[in-house]
Amino acid sequence: MTTEAPLNVARPDDERAALLVWMKDTLRPEYGERPLNPRREPLHELISTILSQRTTHADEEAAYRELRTLGDWDAIIAAPVEAVAHAIRRSNYPESKAPRIQATLAALRDSPGGYDLEHLRDLPVRDALKVLTDLPGVGVKTASLVAVTQSRWFFRRHGLDGGCRASVTGMRFPTAGQADAAAGCTRDTRFFP
Repeated sequence: MTTEAPLNVARPDDERAALLVWMKDTLRPEYGERPLNPRREPLHELISTILSQRTTHADEEAAYRELRTLGDWDAIIAAPVEAVAHAIRRSNYPESKAPRIQATLAALRDSPGGYDLEHLRDLPVRDALKVLTDLPGVGVKTASLVAVTQSRWFFRRHGLDGGCRASVTGMRFPTAGQADAAAGCTRDTRFFP
């Protein structure tokens, strides 16, 4: 009987730190430095993620562009559900996504932060995910994808608090400085004071 190696999260911190350094030393020369910048605004990412469920990337982008032709977020909420479904028809299941998108937007509009999700970046990840999963039609997977694309949320989710740290090993560091040193990067004080 063979014994399997424990998962990375079950390994001691020093082994996980060494693995992270090895990953950096191996991957950075091959792929270069890759800045981790959000590709879209958080609300755009949220709506696009809802549209992307069971849909190709090209169709999700087309559906989002067509949705925005209905007007601003208030206009989308006020539009007949059939008009929203028609606008997102390139997305699979538009008849079920349309009312969810409208309900999500209405819930956001009526929330303290309104349509601006930037304030979630200042919350602990658990709290930010709770805010997102409390929205109609937003589950853990959608909320997590939004968090991953907004790099600061992603790093906090993995117990790291800096913009350039690789966290794919599920590592936890006692201090931010140790995480920076292991990842071979410097602290970005613009986002992580």
